Amino acid sequence: QSFIEPPSAWVSGTAYHKDDLVSHDGRMYRAQVDVPAGGAVPGTDGSVWQDIGSVEQTATGLALQMAETTLKVEELDGEVQATATKTESAYAQLNPKKIGAETGGTIGGQNDLPVTAGYFSQTLAQVSDNKALGKRLTTVQAQFGAQLAGVTTQIDTLADGQEALASQVTTVQATAGEAQASAQLAFQTATNVDDRVSAALMSKVGITSDGQYYSAGYGISIDNSSGVVQSQFLVIAGRFAILPTEAGGGAVAPFVVQGGQTFINQALIGTGWITNAMIGNQIASTAVNNAGQTVWEINKNGTRYVRGNQFTITEDVNGWRMSNGSFYMVEIGLLS
Repeated sequence: QSFIEPPSAWVSGTAYHKDDLVSHDGRMYRAQVDVPAGGAVPGTDGSVWQDIGSVEQTATGLALQMAETTLKVEELDGEVQATATKTESAYAQLNPKKIGAETGGTIGGQNDLPVTAGYFSQTLAQVSDNKALGKRLTTVQAQFGAQLAGVTTQIDTLADGQEALASQVTTVQATAGEAQASAQLAFQTATNVDDRVSAALMSKVGITSDGQYYSAGYGISIDNSSGVVQSQFLVIAGRFAILPTEAGGGAVAPFVVQGGQTFINQALIGTGWITNAMIGNQIASTAVNNAGQTVWEINKNGTRYVRGNQFTITEDVNGWRMSNGSFYMVEIGLLS
């Protein structure tokens, strides 16, 4: 759990275990050792109780702030390890049911779930004889009844005698009843002494609607794990388009993929190999004759034209004809 549980008030006749949390005189303490009943009062002996923050708690609400640092240098199984951790948290909570009971009302009509908001961050730095690692986890969250919003970022780094790894993942989530929405952005890089390298960027969005989950995203990666440098760009989407950079509402997407089909507004192809082609209207040459007409043209109905400066050849379902513009010089098929 990211956020610190609200601590109970310290009671002198109660025994506490190491790492137990208590509140006393507006401060929050963590037991450094096992504390017997009737032991040291929090705030009087730092070796028994570590002051880690402040807290304000009533029957209707709670607010706390915590900052804790831990430093260790120890030997484990013959290996020296140094560790530094830092934890920070800010948390606020109201209990709508209790407020409603005291004031005769409720918050938003949802008097059975708390209203909370908080920030949590934990950082770890650790080195040993054979590796070094750094980690950081940060969460910001707000909840009002069944509505929940949160942002989490996790950073991981590792370096040892063989490899180096780094990653960062940020997840944004929102929930309202059964409706959910999320977005995630992830970065990953890796290298090792065998000259294997890789880098990846992944983005994903998703929603839950009427009990069905839908997602879209893309991934970019490059690596040489197969011995050859390979890169790829993959997209998951019901519709994929490249949009122009010009401002204004009249812009036309030059490239769209939708429903298993690719739509290209305009294309210039140097050399192409086409197994099967279906022409929606016509194909024609860019060259023109003296009259400004295309030198050749094929329409979707099968009609084909070849035009010179002094003649036109027409081929269609009725036959083949050559005209000089005034009359047919040659006709093959159904005669006019």
